Amino acid sequence: MLRRTEVLRHGITSLFAAFNIADGTVISALHRRHRAIEFKKFLTRIDEAVPAGLDVHLVCDNYATHNTAGIRTWLGEHPRFHVPFPPTGSTWFVHEATNSSAAASTGP
Repeated sequence: MLRRTEVLRHGITSLFAAFNIADGTVISALHRRHRAIEFKKFLTRIDEAVPAGLDVHLVCDNYATHNTAGIRTWLGEHPRFHVPFPPTGSTWFVHEATNSSAAASTGP
């Protein structure tokens, strides 16, 4: 039985992906569910794949899975990970600002 916060996905898989802007490589993971447990596994995968001397900057949406106590604890134990959590509603603002900037830069 599903909890109220779970979504019936009809076979759809969750994709977690990290893009290395320096060399264009992608670290990805597919999971049947999109919970903090799966996100933590993905963070661990990134931690293992990225050389120890480098910081990791992640951009996440404000989905609750990315902001649980367990995830915050994990991030606190891994200080090279930098994850700003946008306030609720800011994703739309960023989207709008990006589109406005792109439209303004192309000119008439």
